[in-house]
Amino acid sequence: MKYNILILFLSSFTVLYSQNTDSLKKIIKSENSQHYIKACITLSEVYTYTKPDSAEYWLNKALIKTKNDKDFKSQAQIQIRLGILNNDRGNIKNAKQFFTKALKIAETLKDTSLIISSKGNLGNSHLNLGEYDKAIKIYTEIIELTEINNNTRVSAIAYGALGNLYLIKNEYKKALKYYNISKKKFVSLNNSEGIAISLMNIATVYTNMGKYKNAIQKYIQANNFFIESNNLLNSAKCLSGIAKINSKLKNFKKAVKYETQALKTYKKLNAKMDISYAYNMIAQNYINMKKFHTAILFLDSALNANIREKNYVKLELVTDKIINCYDSIGNFKKAYEYSKLHKLYYDSVFNIESKNKFSELEIKFETTKKEQELELYKKNQELLKKESKNRLFLLISISSFLFLFLVISILMYNRKQLKSEVKETELENKLLRVQMNPHFIFNALSSVENFMYKNDLKSSSIYIAEFAKLMRLILECSGKELIPLKKEIEILTYYVKFQKLQVNYPPEFSVNFSENIDIENCLIPPMLIQPFIENSFQHAFTEKIQEAVINLSFSLKNNFIFVEIQDNGIGIKHAVQSDKNHKSLAILITKERLRKITEKKYRKEVILKIQDLNSIDSKLHGTKINFKIPYIEEF
Repeated sequence: MKYNILILFLSSFTVLYSQNTDSLKKIIKSENSQHYIKACITLSEVYTYTKPDSAEYWLNKALIKTKNDKDFKSQAQIQIRLGILNNDRGNIKNAKQFFTKALKIAETLKDTSLIISSKGNLGNSHLNLGEYDKAIKIYTEIIELTEINNNTRVSAIAYGALGNLYLIKNEYKKALKYYNISKKKFVSLNNSEGIAISLMNIATVYTNMGKYKNAIQKYIQANNFFIESNNLLNSAKCLSGIAKINSKLKNFKKAVKYETQALKTYKKLNAKMDISYAYNMIAQNYINMKKFHTAILFLDSALNANIREKNYVKLELVTDKIINCYDSIGNFKKAYEYSKLHKLYYDSVFNIESKNKFSELEIKFETTKKEQELELYKKNQELLKKESKNRLFLLISISSFLFLFLVISILMYNRKQLKSEVKETELENKLLRVQMNPHFIFNALSSVENFMYKNDLKSSSIYIAEFAKLMRLILECSGKELIPLKKEIEILTYYVKFQKLQVNYPPEFSVNFSENIDIENCLIPPMLIQPFIENSFQHAFTEKIQEAVINLSFSLKNNFIFVEIQDNGIGIKHAVQSDKNHKSLAILITKERLRKITEKKYRKEVILKIQDLNSIDSKLHGTKINFKIPYIEEF
C-alpha cells in the first residue's frame, strides 16, 4: 500500500553555495575544510533525485573529512543526510544505523536541535520497520523537548509523524486527530508548506476511509498551497492521489487524466521512482477499461524506467501485467516471451534477497567478533597491570568470560533452532499447496474425460482449450505464496465450469465482494476456497433442488478478509449421514493452511465455522462456511 506521507525531520545544515557542478568541484580542491565539506554536500543535493549513487559518494567524501578534522557536529549532520538518502532508496536498516550514530554524537554535544533531528529521523526508521512502540516513544520525547524549548515548528512535525504512524496502522481516527493538531500548529506559524503537507496527509486518511469527496477536497487545497510555493513534486503527488480516488470510483478516464498531468511534472523533475509509479497506474486504468494495447505502451515505459534503476521487484510486477495484457488480446507468442523475462526478474529478486540476508548475517558476525576481541584485549591489559594484586579478580574475569560464552552459545543455538522452525513451516506450506494441486487437477480432468466418453468432439475440443487455460493459471499460481483475489476468482470460475459437467443438477455460482476490497491488489493464498466449492458440488446437490445456488462472498473488516460460502443443498448433516466414511482430505489440508496463515501473522487460533442452515432455521436448508484471513495489499 502506497501512502503520501511526506513529513521528515531534516537536519539544520546551512548550504551557502548555488554554483554549478564544475565550480563546486573546483572548490573541493580548496584547502579550506568548511568550503570542502559544504561543496560536497551541495553536490550531493544536486544528484539526490537523478543519481543517488553519486549523492552518496559526495556525502561519504564529506564524512571522511569531518572525521579527519574531528568536526563532530558536521559529522552528525552528514550522517543524518546519509540516513535520509538511504531511507528514500528503501535501505531502512542502513538509514537506522546512520541516525543512531548521529544521535550518539548529538547527545554527547548536548545539541538540542541535532538531538531532535536525529531522533525524528530514527523514529521514522522505526515506523518504516513496523517498530511502532519505539517510534511512538521517540515522537513523544520530541514533543516534550519542543514544549520545553517552545519550538512549535518541530512540534507540528512530530504530531504529523504520529499521524503517519496511526495511518500505517489503519487507525484512521487517531491519524486524523494528530494530522489536525499538526495543521493547526503550522497555521499558527503561517507555514504554508507545513499546512499543505498536513492537508495532503489528511486526504490520504480520507481516501483509506472511503470518504472520497473529502479526500479530493483536501488534495485540491493542498495542491493550491504547493503551486503557490512552487513545490511541483508534491503538487504532482496530489494529482496522483486524486487519480487513485477516481480509479477506485471506476472513473478510469479521469484517473488517467490526473495521473498523466502528474507524470508530466515527474518527468520535468526527473523523479524516477514517481515516473515509474505513474506509468504503472496509467496502465492499470487502461487495463480496467479493457484497452490492453494502450496499457501495454505504458507498461513498456514503466518496464524501461525500472530496468534503468535495476528495480527487479517492480520489473517482476510489470512483466506480469504485460503477460496478462497480451494473453487478453490473444497474442500468446508475446505473452510467452514476457513470461521468460518475468521468470528472470523473479529469480533476480530471490537472489538479491538471499545475498542481502547473507551479507547482513556476515556483518553481524564480524561486529560481534570484533567487540568480543576488543573486550578480551581490555581485560587482558587490566590483568597484566594488576597481576600482583588481583588473582581473585582474574578468577572472576575468567568466570565472567565463560558465562558470556555460555550465554552467546545458548543464544546462537536458539537462533539456529528458530531459523530451522521457520524453514520447516515454509516447507510445510509449500507441501500443502503441492498436495492441493494434484487433487484439483484430477477433478478438472475428470470433467473433460466425461465428454470424450460421450464422443462429443466439439465440446471436448472447447473444454480442452479451457482446461489448458485453467492449467496455465494453476501452474502460474501454485508456486506463489500469495496471488491477487481477482486471479483466485478466475480460477474458481473455470473450475466451476468443469464441475457443472459432472453433477446431475448443476447449481448457479455467484461471487460478491464489498466495495472496500480492491480485488486486483488484495492478495490471498492460491486455491484456498476451491475445496469448499468442491464439497458443495459433490455432496450438497445429490438430488434435484429447485433453483440450486452456490454463493461466494468477501467482506473487509478490521484488517481481515471474511469469506463466506453458502449453498442451498441437502445440508452437511444429511451429507454426513449419507456417507459416514467420507473425510475430505482437501478440507483438512485447507484447514491446516488457514491455521498456519493466521498463526504466522497473529498467533491466534484459526476460526473455521461449517454450519447446517437447518440447525439455524428449520425453514432453511443447505450449508454455510465462514472463515477469515489477514488482509494483505499488493500496493
